[in-house]
Amino acid sequence: MLSFSFKDGQASHNIFGIALSLSLLGNLIVLLYQSNIILGITSHKYTYINDDHPRSLPLTVSTTNMVFRNDLGHFGMGKDRQTWGEWATRRPVVAGFVFLGDTYLPFDVAMWHQVHCLNHIRSIILHGDDGSDHTLHCFHYLRQAILCNADSTLEPWPKQSFDVDGNEVFPGDGITHTCKDFQYVYEWTTKQQEGWSQEQIERYEMFGTMKHGHGDEGGNHTMGNGGMHAHASQ
Repeated sequence: MLSFSFKDGQASHNIFGIALSLSLLGNLIVLLYQSNIILGITSHKYTYINDDHPRSLPLTVSTTNMVFRNDLGHFGMGKDRQTWGEWATRRPVVAGFVFLGDTYLPFDVAMWHQVHCLNHIRSIILHGDDGSDHTLHCFHYLRQAILCNADSTLEPWPKQSFDVDGNEVFPGDGITHTCKDFQYVYEWTTKQQEGWSQEQIERYEMFGTMKHGHGDEGGNHTMGNGGMHAHASQ
């Protein structure tokens, strides 16, 4: 005849509690491991030697709202000094290059690379293609950057094709997008460049005097194959 005592029930309850606790602990470990992969959380201290470096700038960029507008009076296609000046100030003075780590490992920041490519294509439209591979590179680079960003903002279709002044109305004009704070990245990049040592300045001058074709933004330079531009994805 089977008998069941209070002690047996308590023991079973304790075993169940331990098993449940171990199960929860295991799930927590798996969750933390997956978060480390998905979010890139890591305690690794980068040496900035060869490929041992982060994929993004070591800073947290907050989001901000930006209203997209067809501002026909700025950043246009003209050849006047004002237009060239606006495009020239769209990137930091020393283009978008930074040195990171104790090794002064050089990088081109993707956003500034993209702005450069947009202005290069603008220059090609104004002056004609120079026959180099640079234009095709920029075309594909911007295509991939747009797909990478995957902006899912909804843009209602305009209710009319032209406004009261006869200007064509395009989809997306006046729509608010949630964006990364590009001004913060601009200020960070500029401050980082202002703190360059003489060695960093000389390293930049060694590679940075080579331009990507004609018509680039004033004094903003991009690196040749041996310099920072070699880090950019083709």
